Amino acid sequence: MSGMKTQWQKWKRAAALGLGLAVAQVHVVVADPVVFAASSMKTALDDIASAYVADTGQSVVLSHAGSSALARQIDYGAPADVFISANTQWMAYLLDRGKVDRASQFALASNRLALIAPAGWVGELRPAPGFPLSDFLGSGYLAMALVDSVPAGIYGRDALQALGIWDQVVDRVAQTYNARSALRLVATGDAPFGIVFATDAQAEPAVRLLGLFPPSSHEQILYPVARTTSASDTADAFLDYLRSDTAKTILARHGFLSPGWPEWWGCLDLQNGRLFSCQWKFRFGPACWACHSVSGWLMRWHGGPFQVKPSWTGLCTCPWCCHRWSRDFCCCWFLVRMPFWVLGWNGTLG
Repeated sequence: MSGMKTQWQKWKRAAALGLGLAVAQVHVVVADPVVFAASSMKTALDDIASAYVADTGQSVVLSHAGSSALARQIDYGAPADVFISANTQWMAYLLDRGKVDRASQFALASNRLALIAPAGWVGELRPAPGFPLSDFLGSGYLAMALVDSVPAGIYGRDALQALGIWDQVVDRVAQTYNARSALRLVATGDAPFGIVFATDAQAEPAVRLLGLFPPSSHEQILYPVARTTSASDTADAFLDYLRSDTAKTILARHGFLSPGWPEWWGCLDLQNGRLFSCQWKFRFGPACWACHSVSGWLMRWHGGPFQVKPSWTGLCTCPWCCHRWSRDFCCCWFLVRMPFWVLGWNGTLG
């Protein structure tokens, strides 16, 4: 009898030890946060994820697709910890359904909308009211993300409507599931033109950025981010990292803008250290005319190589900033120069 009791005690100790080891293993294994992110964020987020691993030792799982598809997947119960949308509407869609934590939401970045062509195309075509896009398309198609659901497509449709040419091209649009797919159609030459985010164009050497759409032609492009209501504890650490200087530097290197910056900062190409051809559409005609007149007078007063070149609209560009004739005005031209004028700098570079 005593032998059976001793054997039973050994079994209990072995079972307790096994359970303890199992519990210990459960505590050691930490699930990687799963991030559902808009496809236009892929290149930048890949770099952020690599930096996150290097800095924290914790991995992150990235899943990229159109914001609409990702939002619906989360709504249907997909196991995501963090959602990054390319517009505010799909984030609001999940907020209304209680699928993301409202308190954790913040704006991660901003972007610009771009017209692109294959890299070998040598013509000139820039977005402006009534610009002849349909004539240049000919028998070809305009590559865009889904215009009724995917953010890049929605922004693109709204911009073309605002510029008065949507009805001319609506039957010539090749719609794709996300902005990166539209980018590939142009990069491979299957579509002569496309509308994507400026960061998409910057990430693909096989395309040429023809011009940026005026910010006033569409809603501001924002990337809201939030944790889901079913997220694990590791989601908070990654959200904090997205707010870090490291993440901000990576986003800027890939051409994303700070959501707190005015939209005219879209003329900056932070990765290549140069300035895009600025295409900010005026909303305040008299104020802009006054700014143009005063800045032009200051420029002529100081002389130097940075001379104003008025166009028939009364607006201008200069060789250092916008570097080409335009009906738009680059505000950074005025703001970057003003401190030097105040300090008495004569405009020379040497």
